[in-house]
Amino acid sequence: MVHFGMMWVVFPVMYFQMVWIMYIMMAFSMHFVVMWLMFAMHFQMVWLVFCMHFHMMWFMLLCVMLRMVKVMFPCIQFIFSLGFLVVFMEELAVCLFHSMHFLFH
Repeated sequence: MVHFGMMWVVFPVMYFQMVWIMYIMMAFSMHFVVMWLMFAMHFQMVWLVFCMHFHMMWFMLLCVMLRMVKVMFPCIQFIFSLGFLVVFMEELAVCLFHSMHFLFH
């Protein structure tokens, strides 16, 4: 019985915790790459950097909230892992849009 409980509770939580950490690391690395590119091409981008930090902080807060919900309700972990991916893509699109807007306008 203990083994059965571990198989259905502990292992999925550990797996999705790894997935969550991977998403966070990808988001941060992309964040710093985009920031470095922007600072290399333009110098007075205080507003853009503020926007990106705001978006990334919102993304991190959402990830933490979703992770707490996933720990409480393990049966819907797959839906939330897809949600992580969608939110990450949306944040990436926002960052790219802001950088392109500053580069070409």
